[in-house]
Amino acid sequence: VDTADWAGMHALLVEDNFAVSKAIRKQLSSLGFIVEHASTGAEALDCLQAGRHFDIVILDILLRGGLDGIEVYEQMIKIEPSLKALFCSGFAGKETTDNRDHGVPGELLRKPFGMTALKSALHRVLDPHSADSTNKTFNSS
Repeated sequence: VDTADWAGMHALLVEDNFAVSKAIRKQLSSLGFIVEHASTGAEALDCLQAGRHFDIVILDILLRGGLDGIEVYEQMIKIEPSLKALFCSGFAGKETTDNRDHGVPGELLRKPFGMTALKSALHRVLDPHSADSTNKTFNSS
């Protein structure tokens, strides 16, 4: 997947910090994504329940006001099972890691992150055939 292939893809960003969400939206938009933002897990779930389609969801793990990012994703895939996810946290140890390290059902990117790290993580999530892909689809069973 070349970054040009991301042009017009729909991304849902679930982030409760306005300044952080603004920066990530700018990064995603510059890569060609059409970005929608939700500041809570409930808002994110409402987007999917309203029938909106997203190619990827980028979720902060620690969200205020109820569900955390992992719980939100667990609910999201009940609505859209093929939804791919990139998780973000300011509390992870390494810049990127896989789900075995933190119980995260997919790719984990440590905040703050630069464009290079974001593009690399997006490649791993959106191109399941890449050699370095670590994204796993979460299975609640």
